[in-house]
Amino acid sequence: MYEKKPVGWKKHLDFVLLDFLFMHISLLIAYFIRFGMGFCSQMRSYVSTAMLISISFFVVVLWFEGYKNIVKRGVYAEFKAVVKQIVLVGLVTVLMLYLTHNAGVTSRLAILLTFAVDFVFSFAIRQILKTHLKKKAENNTGDRSLIVICLEHHAEKFVERVKNTTY
Repeated sequence: MYEKKPVGWKKHLDFVLLDFLFMHISLLIAYFIRFGMGFCSQMRSYVSTAMLISISFFVVVLWFEGYKNIVKRGVYAEFKAVVKQIVLVGLVTVLMLYLTHNAGVTSRLAILLTFAVDFVFSFAIRQILKTHLKKKAENNTGDRSLIVICLEHHAEKFVERVKNTTY
């Protein structure tokens, strides 16, 4: 009868998975820009960098709560949140590259391009998904029930406030 809602980053798993997917697409694009068709000769470097970026991404997601209130953020707040997350993932990735002695074989230009392309993708995808979720919430009005116990003169104002606020 009652369903527990997910909490923390699990509540925004759709945003997390899309950011993760587009971070790897950004890495692939960066390697193609950097190495062109000779990309296949750099496959070992690509795979190790992809693994380190994956680990870095999930470390940042779990420790820094970058998805808290993501649906309620404005454009400027989202811009700052995306920059913060990408910088943190970049710093953790570079640190891990040095700690695993892979910094010498990994292209610095490819790493910088990865995070530059990922910034564009992450910001755009988050805005698109937030718009989609808000439209979906507006279209689902009337699908749920709510029992309100209050004084009669407060009821009408409360119902209007609940209808006009998307959660």
